[in-house]
Amino acid sequence: MRTSRLARGAFLVASLTLVAAACGSDDNDSAATSPASAPASAAPTDTAMTEGRDRDLQWVGFLVLAYGSDWHLLLGARVEVDDAYLGGQRPGGKRGRGAAGKTPFVAAVETTPERKPRRLRLSVVKGFRKKEIEALAKRDFAAGSNVVTDGLSCWTAVEQAGCSHFPMLTGSGPQAVKWVPFTWVNTALGNIKTALAGTYHHISAKHAQRYLASYAWRFNRRFQLDTLTERLAYACARTAPHPYRVIIEG
Repeated sequence: MRTSRLARGAFLVASLTLVAAACGSDDNDSAATSPASAPASAAPTDTAMTEGRDRDLQWVGFLVLAYGSDWHLLLGARVEVDDAYLGGQRPGGKRGRGAAGKTPFVAAVETTPERKPRRLRLSVVKGFRKKEIEALAKRDFAAGSNVVTDGLSCWTAVEQAGCSHFPMLTGSGPQAVKWVPFTWVNTALGNIKTALAGTYHHISAKHAQRYLASYAWRFNRRFQLDTLTERLAYACARTAPHPYRVIIEG
């Protein structure tokens, strides 16, 4: 067991070393000066601090962009879809749809013929409008998929992506989340909100997509926990450097 952990640690160090080398060779962003090449007595300048910050952001870029490395895989067969929000209730404000200060996102869970969850996709949207849902469906769902949703009118747009739509009027309140056809998407949403709130307490809207993507990345590899570190390192090593503005765009 100890030997296996050491081997994994060595693999991770080697992979991240390659990442660091690639990061330093990027010509599209500020090139970071190696600390070894700077005079030992030189005090850090504003330029050096800025370059260091940019280098750190590139490292962050490798990690968070790697979480999205499986987004090219379309969800298919049967897909449970629901709307959700990130953000707590403001004093005196309203709850649910249309509440101020919340980040809307779509949760989609692909299930097996036995109704077991397979893969999860979490996507921040500007709002629950047909144009937004149509674009999301064309990007994330395979044509011919059976998409199960509640009665929100925007979901009819999935048909524009070649999907079959099965809307169900669930109503509202605690009973709505108990509908069997939505078991896994509701379970996923409950776990997501608990995990993010318990770990980070607050998530800003501009970073919401990356937090959601990291959760989905781990969920989709829940049966491969023994290779999770190696897979992340491999994805990092294959991810090109990205500036911070690209990272937060989601």
